Amino acid sequence: MRNSIQIITLLIFVLFLWAISGYLIICYTDDFAVRGQIGDMFGAVNALFSGLAFVGLIYTIFQQQKEIEKNSLHIANSQDLNTLSVLLTIYSKEEEKYISTDKKKSEIARIKKENILDIIESKRNE
Repeated sequence: MRNSIQIITLLIFVLFLWAISGYLIICYTDDFAVRGQIGDMFGAVNALFSGLAFVGLIYTIFQQQKEIEKNSLHIANSQDLNTLSVLLTIYSKEEEKYISTDKKKSEIARIKKENILDIIESKRNE
């Protein structure tokens, strides 16, 4: 919010200076040739502002690229966690299924479940 207020204030200030300069040129010069020369003097300022706008555009593109990369990593990490969560559910059900009938399969499912929990914990700490 504060940043947008600063931008609006700066924009109003620039527009104010532009209006004042136009008013002073019209009031203090009657000759159109002199007005033309004064206008030509500001051609370099126009090029400066165009260049600054272009630099701002390039900066914005780089910032957006960084945000997109960060979001892509977040999405990939989230998908990995979802997959691991599904596997955890499967192995938990498998462990419950075999706990009374086949101790070996139940133990294998428990070990797989613990491995997945370790992976999930390490992913969360990244």
